[in-house]
Amino acid sequence: MSVAPCDSRPGCRPCACASRRFCLYGIQFSGLITLGSGTKQDIGDITNNPSNPLPVLGGFTPPQHSFIIPDAWAYRDVDIRFRKDFPEVSGTTLSLTVDVFNIFNYQNLRCFNSFDPENANFGKASCTIGDPRRLQIGGEYSF
Repeated sequence: MSVAPCDSRPGCRPCACASRRFCLYGIQFSGLITLGSGTKQDIGDITNNPSNPLPVLGGFTPPQHSFIIPDAWAYRDVDIRFRKDFPEVSGTTLSLTVDVFNIFNYQNLRCFNSFDPENANFGKASCTIGDPRRLQIGGEYSF
């Protein structure tokens, strides 16, 4: 099955996209997915201090969440970008971009309490990695 060039399909205008499949009405789309399984952490005191819990190397794994693969990721981030290049007018061009970072607003946790399994806060996070959802709008004017 072949895909007709963008400018020959109904409702399409010519576009400067690298891949015609991601270009509609001259709007370009790109995205980035970053996934991480999380770093295992040691439990207890690796110096073997008798007053502290015994060490268990790699005994704590951060909570895993679903994205494409069920319960596989401790870190998830999806960023997208839209760009529109407007036709040249009197030797000048205008382009607009819209970037959305962490579009699904995933809360990526860090700083887990993994020292003492008897502690009520064991396994709870006290900080996050990265930013919440963020929108960025930009323009380019060439003359």
